[in-house]
Amino acid sequence: MTVQVPGFNSFRELFDLDPYFLKVIAAIRVGKNSEFVLVDGFLFRGNQLCIPDYSLRLHIIKKIHGEGHVGRDRTLQLVKASYFWPTIRKEVERYVERCRICQLSKGKATNAGLYMPLPIPTQLCLVGENVRSWDLKLSQAEFAHNHAVNKSSGFNPFQVVYSIIPRSPIDLLPLPSKTQVHGKAEDFVHSLHEVHKQVQENLSQSAERYKLAADKKRHHLEFDVGDFVWAVFTKDMFAVGEYHKLAARKIGPLEILEKINLNAYRFKLPTHIRTHDVFNIKHLIPFRGDSLLMMKL
Repeated sequence: MTVQVPGFNSFRELFDLDPYFLKVIAAIRVGKNSEFVLVDGFLFRGNQLCIPDYSLRLHIIKKIHGEGHVGRDRTLQLVKASYFWPTIRKEVERYVERCRICQLSKGKATNAGLYMPLPIPTQLCLVGENVRSWDLKLSQAEFAHNHAVNKSSGFNPFQVVYSIIPRSPIDLLPLPSKTQVHGKAEDFVHSLHEVHKQVQENLSQSAERYKLAADKKRHHLEFDVGDFVWAVFTKDMFAVGEYHKLAARKIGPLEILEKINLNAYRFKLPTHIRTHDVFNIKHLIPFRGDSLLMMKL
């Protein structure tokens, strides 16, 4: 009985050049390997045809994955159904990871980028100084907000601006003191300065606590100017009437023009893309492929 594998006659001699299969064949010939079988120059592992180390491996993966662009695991399952080589999992994963069609059509925001709290303000002001007269309830809401203690600063806005706590309609009115001496202006300024100092310390501590909690669910990712990435498009980035479920979820590869900070990057977008050219890092995915080729394009 003769075994024929159409289209594969050219690679039988390549087994002698493959270090892994060279050892397997040597073991078969001395009767030490029962997992593999050599038939008419072809090497089989069960029903799997063994493929030596050359370009045919990539061709097989490309053809099988291109049938439906299924994910890594399903592509691996399809390839392993008929073929075997020792690095098959690694090569399938690498190919699927770099597949342009898959990267364009599949994508969502990630948890990349550590939390970056807003800078602590050096000047504090009362909220809502321009109250609209037509809204009679706004002044009441403003007072309620500015009278309430902020969780992060530890003070209410009235204290921050005026260094006093105003009385609400149901607060008890203290009796006037005939012996009390009114404080000097410099005492007021000093008291206000101390409040501002304490507010900044409280805000810094609050930001550190929040960052510590937020970063537990994030991972660090950083790019440099000149790197190529995919940019994930969310629904709100599409122009009116252009979004549909089958639309590509990524654009790119895009070259980074400017690194604004650790979490924000600027790109030169294609002319047909009508959105801001700065993206948060959670919407960026590293481009897996040949950057030199992209520069030529």
